[in-house]
Amino acid sequence: MDSKTGLPAGWKWVRLGEVCEIFSGTSAPQDEKYFENGRYPFVRVSDLGAIGRTTNLIEVKDYINELCLKELNMVKASKGTILFPKSGAAITTNNRAILGIDAFIVSHLAAVKPKENIAETHFVYYWLYLTDMVQYMDNMGYPSLKLSTISSIQIPLPPLSEQKRIAAKLQEMMSEIDQARTACEKQLEAAKSLSPAYLREVFESSEAKKWQKKKLGEVIKSTQSGTWGDEPFEAPKEEVYIVIRSTEIDHKGVISIKDEKVAQRRVKPETARKYFLKPNDLLIVRSGGTTGKIILGRVGIYLGEPNKYLFSNFLLKVQADENLVLPEFLWRYLNWDKFLEDNIPNLMRRTTGIQNLPMDEYFSVYIPLPSLSEQKRIAVYLKEKIDKADKLRASIEKELETINSLPQSILSKAFSRGL
Repeated sequence: MDSKTGLPAGWKWVRLGEVCEIFSGTSAPQDEKYFENGRYPFVRVSDLGAIGRTTNLIEVKDYINELCLKELNMVKASKGTILFPKSGAAITTNNRAILGIDAFIVSHLAAVKPKENIAETHFVYYWLYLTDMVQYMDNMGYPSLKLSTISSIQIPLPPLSEQKRIAAKLQEMMSEIDQARTACEKQLEAAKSLSPAYLREVFESSEAKKWQKKKLGEVIKSTQSGTWGDEPFEAPKEEVYIVIRSTEIDHKGVISIKDEKVAQRRVKPETARKYFLKPNDLLIVRSGGTTGKIILGRVGIYLGEPNKYLFSNFLLKVQADENLVLPEFLWRYLNWDKFLEDNIPNLMRRTTGIQNLPMDEYFSVYIPLPSLSEQKRIAVYLKEKIDKADKLRASIEKELETINSLPQSILSKAFSRGL
């Protein structure tokens, strides 16, 4: 190790512009005429493939034509050029790619072409993969990188033969990581499918078709709208309460209360007493601004301490008539994806950017109703199966997190001590 440079013997610090050609593309053509019968690949930021992949691929979607080349000053990058975002929010990602073909590129991309016999492409690529570009951004409001700044980025450079050896070793290791990640992601997808499969098994069974049906409103004992209260500034401690919002109800209908993210609101104690949650209360998301997902109609079940939390006015508290239906059975059914998909999109209404669920129509929907003993058996069965599926999913997610941290660790070691 060279004590002066902090690098292995024979290595030296150089600026990227000294060993690579640095350039960027041009603005994307806006007229459709430039894409008609196109045959020249045109690469955008979104074409760089899956973010986080160390063997990132170009997924070309657009092709420009001869007219575009004739009328516009398009910039071409040759095979082996390293690309990464130089403007926009994508700068914050480690999305990098090596062109496997000659292609024209958009102005939002920076192109780095290692000089032959000086810098090895994959060696430079892995260094750029490791480099956090946010530290080099121009402080002008819009996220961007100047080409001059990119050129000045320092890179530790060993002799070319050593670059090639390290790059080959890294390619092998990163390929193994990507294979492990792919296998883990497949396991995760399989684990995610377990809970919906268990629900289908129960609610689409031949036995389920024989169950009697009742309107949802017929098995509900009471309903209550929530409260939002006021800002808690300078409020006495006894007037500050945690108010559960729709954001505390996750995609599975589990109410997750995290102290650092909860809403604390000022509510008079005599008013708060009217809105306290009790175990087995159901909370229906009846209003919200989220689009593109089925969140409206999601139902949470409260299993915590009584008289501790309030609930917001975007939620409706429902108490089941336990002589007819078990809260946990009802909760499972109302959160079943098929029930949501079959009913919520047809019921939701929009006013001034807010989605609303008309509760009178919602409570008119028919639900299956087996005997209480059968409901209890089903609730116990689903809890056991889904709890196991959730534990498996959490275990795989942790394994995937470990895999995703490996490239950073391996590359940091490679560029500080060599391989």
